[in-house]
Amino acid sequence: MPAQASGLGLSSFNSGAGQRPASSEAPTCSRLRRPNPKPLQDVALWEARNGLYRALHTTMRSTVALQTRIAVLATLLLCQALSWSQIIVVGVPLRSCDIAIEGPGWFVLRDPVTGEIFVTRIGNFFFDLNGYLSCGNRRVQGYNDETLSTLGDIKVDVTGAPGGSVAPLMSWSIDESGKLNLTLTDNTSFVRGQILLQRFRFPELLSREAHNLYALTPAAGPLQQPAAPGSPGLGKLLTGWLDSTPEPVRLTLLPSANRAGPLSVGVLTPTAVPTDLGIKGPGFFLVRDTNSSTLFATRAGLFLRDGEGYLITYDGLRVQGYSDYALSILGDVRIDSPPDPDAVFVSFSFDVEGKIIATRSDNYSLVCSQILLSDFARPQLLTVTNYGRYAGVAQAQPRQVSSGRLWQSTLELINVPEDLLALRRNLSFFSQGAINYDPINTHLAISGVGFFVLRNPLDGTQYVTRAGAFQFDANGYLINPEGLRVQGYSTPDLTTIGDIRVDSAGSTAVVTSFCFDARGQLTLFLDDGTSFIRGQVLLQTFREPFALKCSGPTLYTNLAAALPLPQLASPSTCNLGRICAGALELPPPAEQLTSPSRDGVRLKITGEPGRIWIIQAANNPGQWSTLNQITNVPDELEFTDTNSDSLSQRFYRVMVSQP
Repeated sequence: MPAQASGLGLSSFNSGAGQRPASSEAPTCSRLRRPNPKPLQDVALWEARNGLYRALHTTMRSTVALQTRIAVLATLLLCQALSWSQIIVVGVPLRSCDIAIEGPGWFVLRDPVTGEIFVTRIGNFFFDLNGYLSCGNRRVQGYNDETLSTLGDIKVDVTGAPGGSVAPLMSWSIDESGKLNLTLTDNTSFVRGQILLQRFRFPELLSREAHNLYALTPAAGPLQQPAAPGSPGLGKLLTGWLDSTPEPVRLTLLPSANRAGPLSVGVLTPTAVPTDLGIKGPGFFLVRDTNSSTLFATRAGLFLRDGEGYLITYDGLRVQGYSDYALSILGDVRIDSPPDPDAVFVSFSFDVEGKIIATRSDNYSLVCSQILLSDFARPQLLTVTNYGRYAGVAQAQPRQVSSGRLWQSTLELINVPEDLLALRRNLSFFSQGAINYDPINTHLAISGVGFFVLRNPLDGTQYVTRAGAFQFDANGYLINPEGLRVQGYSTPDLTTIGDIRVDSAGSTAVVTSFCFDARGQLTLFLDDGTSFIRGQVLLQTFREPFALKCSGPTLYTNLAAALPLPQLASPSTCNLGRICAGALELPPPAEQLTSPSRDGVRLKITGEPGRIWIIQAANNPGQWSTLNQITNVPDELEFTDTNSDSLSQRFYRVMVSQP
């Protein structure tokens, strides 16, 4: 598909042709024509007047010292792309919780943790375990009572049923006006609530939060209160349909990182590391040197969980916040769960407020601590040190800030210097890869956090690996491609740890076949019709797996420094995971992180992920040159033009192509 780009006033403003299929059963894709809000010749003025260019002109006035006039051209006009235009239905209707808006309205969502309000046009909803109609971790808003008078979270339950009926729910439906209709098993029917919609005079001024998710901002000109679908200017709901309009590419000029210094903010880049934390909004992490108790500030959220459970920087400084389960004592943040004889700590997660939720093997979860963010009354007194940190915290007068939010498994690379990335490249990170099944019975994959242990039969050196492309050698030993032997219980009584082997263990019968189960037990089948367990593959895990050292494509050493279990353990215990036989774990793609340049013109580019973005620049419109081409793009990235400071004017655009 050829690349497409459009600037202001181009004919691509038209939203497309076609009519919605009359039947929801039609296996077709439809684009709904919407009225043009302005004639084409007025588009540029309309856009400038209502947000994008007005904001850029304000930014340009603040960069006069650069002697550079900068204009940004989006590939799709925001006045087109932030409106309804394309709704799909494939075969029979999708889940009943899939809802599209046939009109320019927006669904309203609330974050139950922070109370923040967001809007979206993508209605891929579901009912959570508590019955709330949800989108991700946010709840759909509307009238949440049977009288349709109280605004709040939409919920399915029997509250408000006629006659006080408490019969179980039998069915539910959502009509085109957004009303949630329930029917109980005693045939009682009633309206439990109603989805309401929002509308904006200037939707292009909505603040983008994530892919197809926007923060509700007063500048966008919202209705004073959400209104029912079918109200003038909102549109009606189509249950079983989804809006498939791709999110448009939007370019935003970011402030100079060098001028902003420690206050510089940037785009969050996704990673696969659960202790990577990005800050969206204002604020700094505070980290403490345990030797001197000196505090440092940083926005570089590259952290680790050490063997004692503390959240630390790569050189051992501890992250600060509430350090106790009651969230009342300030100190070193720790990730753990209360001791329990019947359960062990298995995983953790961070919410947007910095609360750390620990989960045990019995599925019990609790908040164990909370990271706190700080800003400063006198940030100019902060002085840069190494690893993206700033000294002088006390002099800069820190104060707690609550408006910044944390995003797990992301990094704000503009504040991650090269010396910190160099440390990261010497650490080992592991994440669960996809498991691909094949017909080879000796191929083993781990669904969990464990590692296979291998032994060199020549010198006894041990290694660990996640790669289970094993086979039996001529002597019956289970080995990897380099001839290292897999470790586990090597005797039928499962008491002696050693090299896993296939033989008849003294029987005169001949082994005809074998299999591994989810616990790693190796069962042999003999030609006399008998079978027995010959051994068991055991696994290892580490309290500090980042300390493992790579020794080839799939092998790791330095086991003692990574703090292993005292001895190998059976799969499905100690949170090790289970064995998948006849399968291999596909390794995750190699991480490629680079720090954006802090010099030059910084652009934030957002849009539909998975496309090809061709970033171009011109000193005069019409004379475009390509700066970069990025394939399989995320929904948000940062790009810096380092050749622009000496130019009197500069224009930018992004051409979009399907992969």
